[in-house]
Amino acid sequence: MPDMRTALILVGLWLTFQPAATDPGVKYRGDCTTDPANGRVFWIDDAHPAARDDGAGTPAAPWKTLAAVSRRDLRRGDTIRIREGLYRGALRPRSPGLTIEGCRGEEVIISGARVLQTDWTPAGEAWQAERYRPRYGFGDTYDENFVVADGAFLRPAETRESMTPQTFLVQEDRYGSPRMLLRLRDDHRPDSSRIEVAVHDVLFGPSDGTPCRDTNPTEPGHQVRNLIFRHAANPAQTGAVCVWGEGGLLEDVRVEDTNGRGVEVWGHRHVIRRVQASSHGHLGIGGGCKECLVEDVTADGNNWRGHDPFWEAGGGKWVYTERTVFRRFVARDNDGPGLWLDGASSDNLIREANLSGNLVSGLQLELGSDRNRVEDSRISGTRRDGWAAAGILIMATQGTVLFGNEIFGNEGSGLWVRVDARQPTGGVSATNNWFHDNAARPGDKDFQVRVDLDIAPGAPFPPLEWTGNRLSAEPIGHVAGMRMDRESPVQEFGSETEFARALGLK
Repeated sequence: MPDMRTALILVGLWLTFQPAATDPGVKYRGDCTTDPANGRVFWIDDAHPAARDDGAGTPAAPWKTLAAVSRRDLRRGDTIRIREGLYRGALRPRSPGLTIEGCRGEEVIISGARVLQTDWTPAGEAWQAERYRPRYGFGDTYDENFVVADGAFLRPAETRESMTPQTFLVQEDRYGSPRMLLRLRDDHRPDSSRIEVAVHDVLFGPSDGTPCRDTNPTEPGHQVRNLIFRHAANPAQTGAVCVWGEGGLLEDVRVEDTNGRGVEVWGHRHVIRRVQASSHGHLGIGGGCKECLVEDVTADGNNWRGHDPFWEAGGGKWVYTERTVFRRFVARDNDGPGLWLDGASSDNLIREANLSGNLVSGLQLELGSDRNRVEDSRISGTRRDGWAAAGILIMATQGTVLFGNEIFGNEGSGLWVRVDARQPTGGVSATNNWFHDNAARPGDKDFQVRVDLDIAPGAPFPPLEWTGNRLSAEPIGHVAGMRMDRESPVQEFGSETEFARALGLK
């Protein structure tokens, strides 16, 4: 049976990763008091009076800036320890296989922004910066301009007339020169605030500028811990933090308040653990990863730039991702799908996820993302955008297994198995799931469960298993729905028993 094959593959993968979740690991992890058994240790401490980038990199003579990591002759196995402080710039290591960590209990912030030095001229209710060099793409999908006032980022306005407090606008003046306008909270004067503009698109990534997606998947990955990254000028589809190569680690890291994607992951056998990806203009976390572990990761408040959620936006979108475990993944209040597996992302396990308050779908499995298993997860509060507000949306995939999940309070259907012209949808196995209080804001034919089939007249049902599930009877008239092909009307069922009988299962 397809679901049994999936279960065996994924249980084996889960067992493979289980030691990593419980093993205390290397004893010096983040404590900055014990040297590693192998490799050299170098220090960065901006506040140290003897700090200089051409120094020895010792505790008594540390390096001063992040740039030293890309300039110095490092080798695989070396450790870079960064002391508490605000560091403006980016980490761009040339050598593979480094450990880069902040010390436990210290706040190490890596910011891609600089303080804007300029005079300001009144421009109606707004203020115009006399000296501002705009970044690429102002006003389009890949706009890189990102402005911060007193620590809080400003949102882009579409026109001068639409500007409100806490917004900015980059536009050409009558001479064709780009200008930046802004309005602050309570319409304060900008010369009484600290105005920053982002100048780095990637805060952690390859030294040669290779896009994260194009990096070498066999290069030894880096071990990165205990750092905070914020304020990057990254466009849509570019991560402020890149995890690349093989066997990398991103642990106890916050990536927040950037213009595009928070974390971008490509390669093999990475561990992404206790990472928070919050308030990014496009997407919290995503990429393509094989045999990886994504554990205790939170993606919240993403896509504030308002990118099309049916294109790519929200909490986390993954493509070409295989044999990867998502354990206790949290996605909440994203303006896009909470967790989205697309483009041949197959044989993955999603376990104990909590996906709430997202737009379009809580969980979306799409386009060749076959044989994925979802278990012991809670999916709730999905908000509507156009035709979609599903707890779980499945389309153009085969062999999905749903076991022991609670799907509730979504504005659309709790589960929607949707016909898709790109390729067949089917082979869904649902066991011991609880669907209740869905279709809270129903659109066109939303139910606790809706299954759309694409069966030729007289052909048998596609593989479908339905065992031990519970469907609440509220709201009345929205228990279950099914249609046999894309041209037929939706049949409505008043109980789970009627629905299962229509499927030929009872």
